[in-house]
Amino acid sequence: MDIKLNWIGLHVSDFAASLRFYTGELGMTATDIKPDWAYFETTGMTFELFGGGSPPTAGWSAWGQAQSVRPGIQVSDLRETVSELRRRGIQFTGEIEKTAFSEWIEFIAPENMRWTLAQAAAFPFSQSLQRPHIGWVEMKVNRLVEQQAFYRDMMGLKPEDIPGGRVVMRQGPGEPLLFMESGGQRHAALHIDQGMFQPLPSHLISFETEDIQVAADWLRSHQVPILIEITRKDWGGIDLYIADPDGNPIQVVQYLPRDG
Repeated sequence: MDIKLNWIGLHVSDFAASLRFYTGELGMTATDIKPDWAYFETTGMTFELFGGGSPPTAGWSAWGQAQSVRPGIQVSDLRETVSELRRRGIQFTGEIEKTAFSEWIEFIAPENMRWTLAQAAAFPFSQSLQRPHIGWVEMKVNRLVEQQAFYRDMMGLKPEDIPGGRVVMRQGPGEPLLFMESGGQRHAALHIDQGMFQPLPSHLISFETEDIQVAADWLRSHQVPILIEITRKDWGGIDLYIADPDGNPIQVVQYLPRDG
């Protein structure tokens, strides 16, 4: 199956407050805004913000608990970026840390959503947060062996030889990375009402395909349950939804050419 990891979406309960944060305090550029939806100008992974989410649960204090997926932004000068964001009032959970291939720090967005900023040699980065480079997502997983096998065998990600002791995967050179480490919780049970998750997941990742029917046939042939069947959307795409072994929802989408 020819698909690629390309997108992350966030569902929030207070859309206006989150939009102010991402565009005002963080400085991202939203190129299209509608009620309860915003599309941001990014490189690497696409980022969209949606309303209609649930308020954070009590005790949600770290990624890997209610939040299993943490997106990461790569910048050219981490210390300068952190200093500027502190002046803007961005809250960080600690200080800059070093790993075998990067320096990074975690910050808190509205509704206690966690992101990281990183400076990593030999990896793409953005010069400005007006058009950030979202180069990876991290997953804290409950069943590491099963998760690694699923994303390798079903979703086409290949292991990367990167120091640091974590599982690192991606489709190929220049594509977004998926980091996995143990210590997470299983996602709460997914309930579907009228073709939509209820409640909406706080984080959602997506894989793009050029042929949604081929993707659906592949998934069914490998006994991957399709939670929401192929649906044509008014925003110009066709998608379906599955879940990984930890219960995290995944969109598989085919974007249709626009008329004219």
